[in-house]
Amino acid sequence: MVVTGSFRSSRPLQEVSRLRVLSPLQMVLGGILLLIVLASMVLYGWRVSLESQVQAMVRETRKMNEENAGLTVQLHQLHSFESLAKLSQGLPHLHPAGPSDMIEIRLKATPTPAPMPQPARRQPLPPVYGY
Repeated sequence: MVVTGSFRSSRPLQEVSRLRVLSPLQMVLGGILLLIVLASMVLYGWRVSLESQVQAMVRETRKMNEENAGLTVQLHQLHSFESLAKLSQGLPHLHPAGPSDMIEIRLKATPTPAPMPQPARRQPLPPVYGY
């Protein structure tokens, strides 16, 4: 069986004309959105790489600070020894000790003291039932 007749199209004419106008606008807006998404991805990757470089610099700086602290301690020790040497040269009764001036001291074994008696411990209280 064949049906014949005058049928309206599935879409009204106004809707079809509106779709023809919106289609290029949608394409332009979709392209702009795609460009924005791609640009944000590139900027995010750039930001992450900069952050990793900053973290590497922070690690290097901390390592240098630790080395610097050790060198500073050594420098202070050298300054103190140098100041003592200058002070001992300026005073006539102080002079650096040589090998002939050294004295050996032998330590005697000292007896260990007897341990002190501990006070007697109190016995724990028995548990109270009924509460």
